[in-house]
Amino acid sequence: MVGLGFDIPLPLQTLTEYCHDQDLWVRRIPEAQDFNDILGNMAAFDLYKLLRDDLGRVYHWTEAMTEAARATADARAWSIELAEGSAVVHDLGDGRRLKAACCWGSASEVGEAIGDEHTLVALLDLRNLDRHAVKCSLRTRSKSIPAHLVAERMGGGGHPQASGAPLDPDVLKSLSEALAGQVQGAVRDVLGGE
Repeated sequence: MVGLGFDIPLPLQTLTEYCHDQDLWVRRIPEAQDFNDILGNMAAFDLYKLLRDDLGRVYHWTEAMTEAARATADARAWSIELAEGSAVVHDLGDGRRLKAACCWGSASEVGEAIGDEHTLVALLDLRNLDRHAVKCSLRTRSKSIPAHLVAERMGGGGHPQASGAPLDPDVLKSLSEALAGQVQGAVRDVLGGE
């Protein structure tokens, strides 16, 4: 936008560059992940005000920035643990794989943590379930599995390495069936013991 003649304050340019680096999986700005963590638990405008007052806070955080980043990192660790524990892997041939899992936020970071250069990671972010839409996030480091084309085929879209698509709500019936299967055995044990 600066090239279009708009005067954008430096703190906002900095935040925009960090977000772009994270959103597109560019990963060229070392502190971008840190700021992504801060934004996970601090309102963007509050962070903007802190940077507006002192751009040096990019490297010298306030206590509130540190606490926000720590809370996000803790939540991400839990989400990665959930994904690792729920993951199923399907062979796509030619050494490529599809890894499907559930997570609780931080889809990009979870995808990066549980995927590799031969894997398309499909995540059902349980935190984002609502009554109107069930969505998946697709993440890959592979150059041979274009996530955006897979997402487009499913009615979604995005970038080659980070995309998303809607899912048929029936996917939740599969989760319900698995739940019923686990509970049913315990119920039978209890009722059989009466």
